[in-house]
Amino acid sequence: DVAAQVWVERTQRIVAAIDQPIAAGADLDESSLNAGRYLAAIQDACAGLTVELIKNGGKNMPVWAQTAQQDLCLGSKQLWSAFDYGKKDKGYCRQLESAADYARKAKPGDDPEAVVTAAAALAAAAEKLASTRITLVKKSLLGDSEISFQCAG
Repeated sequence: DVAAQVWVERTQRIVAAIDQPIAAGADLDESSLNAGRYLAAIQDACAGLTVELIKNGGKNMPVWAQTAQQDLCLGSKQLWSAFDYGKKDKGYCRQLESAADYARKAKPGDDPEAVVTAAAALAAAAEKLASTRITLVKKSLLGDSEISFQCAG
């Protein structure tokens, strides 16, 4: 079914964006830059999701599947916004937790095998993003300060 294929392909792009490596041992400024690029890549993977769900959703796609992707993309957008503005905001944690919970609603036997496999990967990706420590370093004349973004894990 076309809707299942579209959903699986989008899920694979989102998971690949979350699974991309983050530079380890980088300079603090470079780490913040890398974190920004990492979060931007996830948003790129989410771009156009709403239109895609409107086109393929409805009877063709279960609500849990649509909501899992939407919540993950919304959570990553909230995380990127908090990072971008340098605000300590954990609202994204609830969205990522919700995404994982919805993705776990895929049922072997009821849903196509490819959807069940992709849903498990989406749940794991949401949990990975929630548990990844992302640090923003702010430079000033008075010294450096750091804000870390990570859900309890």
